[in-house]
Amino acid sequence: MSEIKIIKNALPEETMKKIEDMFFSNTFTWGYSNSNAGNDEESYLYHFFYNMNTPCSPYYAELLPLLTFMKPLSLIGIRANMYINKNKKCFGGWHNDDWGNDKLNHTTSIFYVNTNNGETEFKTGETIKSERNKLIVFPAKLEHRAISQTDKDRKICINLNYF
Repeated sequence: MSEIKIIKNALPEETMKKIEDMFFSNTFTWGYSNSNAGNDEESYLYHFFYNMNTPCSPYYAELLPLLTFMKPLSLIGIRANMYINKNKKCFGGWHNDDWGNDKLNHTTSIFYVNTNNGETEFKTGETIKSERNKLIVFPAKLEHRAISQTDKDRKICINLNYF
């Protein structure tokens, strides 16, 4: 039995459209990482919303409808990831979301902002397609990796870790 829960159409369309518009605007700010979980062939862009026990983004409030839907007891971190199309599938390194502490027994969720042929692959063999407004929930200890897209300019998802 899978430890991965999939929720399609997690947010109402109006709310989803606001989140999508935020990420696809030309004013949203991104940082750059030259490595994805140790794989130096898979660079990506990121934006931290919540880190070190505090909101750290001027866009944090835009995620409150998603957090209200999810009902976390306590946040650990929230980061958006954007993969740019490199005209080939790129694979991030296998990892779990332990946030530097393998004793935490928390939950990870990935919220997909847009539909594309990218995926999240789990070491268990399961793959989850990147589909707009889909939320997946799983124990943070599960090893997984990002697989980039080849059909769209960008793959955008939000990674949330929480209790």
